[in-house]
Amino acid sequence: MKKLFLLLSLVGLALGAGEFRVAATADIHGNLRNLAALAPAIRREKPDILVDAGDLIGGDAFSEHDGGRSMIDALNLLHCAFRVPGNHDFETTPGDFHELCRRFRGVTLGGDWRWGDVSGVPWRIVTKGKFRCAVVGLTEPGIRRRHLPGKGPRFTDWTAVLRKNLAEIRRRQVSFIVLVWHNGLEARPDGIAHVIRNFPEIDAVVAAHSHRANPGSREGNCYVVQPGAYALSGALLGITYDDRDGKARSIRSRLLSPDPENPDPELSRLARRSSAYWFELGKKRVCAPGELALGRFPALAAEALARAGGTPGAVFVCRTPGNGNVPPDSLAALHRLLPFRNVLCTVELDRNELRELMEELSRNAARFKRRVAVRGFSWQPGSRKRPAIFRAPMRIRLTLTDYMLLSSAVLRRVLEARPDCLRRLEITERDAVAAFLSSRL
Repeated sequence: MKKLFLLLSLVGLALGAGEFRVAATADIHGNLRNLAALAPAIRREKPDILVDAGDLIGGDAFSEHDGGRSMIDALNLLHCAFRVPGNHDFETTPGDFHELCRRFRGVTLGGDWRWGDVSGVPWRIVTKGKFRCAVVGLTEPGIRRRHLPGKGPRFTDWTAVLRKNLAEIRRRQVSFIVLVWHNGLEARPDGIAHVIRNFPEIDAVVAAHSHRANPGSREGNCYVVQPGAYALSGALLGITYDDRDGKARSIRSRLLSPDPENPDPELSRLARRSSAYWFELGKKRVCAPGELALGRFPALAAEALARAGGTPGAVFVCRTPGNGNVPPDSLAALHRLLPFRNVLCTVELDRNELRELMEELSRNAARFKRRVAVRGFSWQPGSRKRPAIFRAPMRIRLTLTDYMLLSSAVLRRVLEARPDCLRRLEITERDAVAAFLSSRL
């Protein structure tokens, strides 16, 4: 009889079970064609909610031709319920950012940011039967260090925001808490490990930013899943719950694979518009033959920055571009070399500060395979066999990007000590280089 009762109980529990499905994308970076191929896999799963964990735009010309509007339209076609802006989503104009938030039919999450009169919604509760799922959103935790003082987005301490939000959510008696966070599992010190340690009430995290897909892993009491970057994979999180009381029972997850042979027709139409823009960039000649070759380009770009800023010196850094069939010497090729919307600034350094900066940049260039070029002084990094070569005036004003200014520990220290040495220009690095190269035709 006891065994029969147990069997009937199990059968009753099984009959009373439900599943809440969360599909997720992240770090798409304007890749509409890949998203069109991934869309059928998302639709087949019939998720209760679709969330995007940030960096929908940025780093690709495909998302720049209309200020990212096509990317938001793609999320709307997929009935995306929530999106969290990532660090690259803030690298746009205030008008475009506000328009994307207005255009999105779902909820733009994030209690840790505000830009003018637009701010993210800290959290929302989604109900299915007796199951109540709280969806919380946060942007990238290190983003406060990547924006200059003055006009622009404002960011607050994410730990204080999260603590306040969770206190409010606990009073609502939810079944499950999902944090959609533009942050990776490997991030230090403001990483998921910190959340697991200090916020045990969070049941699952949809991660992003690090571009490392994770089909699902248990990290302490928290479950972590991360979609692949560039829409090369999505993620599906399934939460099984008891429909009699709404309590979560188990979690499963997996990555969703795209189907390039059968893309979504509606998203494919959006992708063709972006491809047409890219094709037009490929037809626009921006420089003389060979000037975008890595052997010549960095020095020319450093000269372009100095001229744009009206300064005697400049420091330019670029990455080695990825492969791509783009016409050489075209605006499309320049986009591959300078994919991000970095704004130019000028800053005054003394000779010792400049030497510290160049030593820092040289270390990072070797580590991340970057090219560095300078204007107005001489620098050649040293090695075990020879010392560094450095010749510079006692003080020099340089033109460089806001990204360099905020990612360099040396320059951040200078700004803290002498904030008046900074001047922000209203021109992007790419536009300055394009104008200078075009003038040489």
